[in-house]
Amino acid sequence: MNVQPFSVRFAEDNASAATIERKGDGHAAIHTEDGGGSGRGWHVDDGGHRGPHVIGIMAAMLTPMVLNYIDDAKLSKAEEDVKTMGAALATLVKDVKHFPLYTDGTKTTGTPDFDLLRGPGNPPLDNDDASQKWLTGTAAELENHLVKNAPGGTKYLATGRNSWKGPYVERLTEDPWGNQYLINIKGADPGNTQAKVVWVLSSGPNGKIETGWDVLADSGPAPGGDDIVVRVK
Repeated sequence: MNVQPFSVRFAEDNASAATIERKGDGHAAIHTEDGGGSGRGWHVDDGGHRGPHVIGIMAAMLTPMVLNYIDDAKLSKAEEDVKTMGAALATLVKDVKHFPLYTDGTKTTGTPDFDLLRGPGNPPLDNDDASQKWLTGTAAELENHLVKNAPGGTKYLATGRNSWKGPYVERLTEDPWGNQYLINIKGADPGNTQAKVVWVLSSGPNGKIETGWDVLADSGPAPGGDDIVVRVK
């Protein structure tokens, strides 16, 4: 039976790399190198005798490293996403001169039509506090404000001063764990008698929201648990 060559490489920028290679002649080889360009590392070639065994051993050794890389990449992606959405929301507010609280894009005051904005994906788990509205509040699709001028009723102005100048992001995705990004936009209600915090939030690796919903801006607000957030107000 002919065995086709294959090579599996695990690497990360500026980090050590490992390559598992199964050669066409039946040999199995493992190579490592450091990320500093020094050429240091090591190489194992079993001479074609114990390829499957060597590959199995090395795969077991490398799996934790690979999983750590994946976990770190997911965290970095979520952190970048909330920053991007926070910046996009801030730009929208700068353009139209009010937070997206209404189905009428030209409305600037009054009782908000919704409590939160949500992206695509699965709803995260709530924090079991009935006072929280991360999942129970009236929601609007974030896409209809940042990607499209479609707030649900009258559109934002399309031209002139205070007009919608989007799209503010190309597209929206779920967080790296498949859940929705959420914004507690009700915190920007112009009728609030005390300043409230507005978060852009991912529920993080555990998928559970652990950050407060209705938080006073002067209370030293901080994210809870492993939530990944950026504050926009």
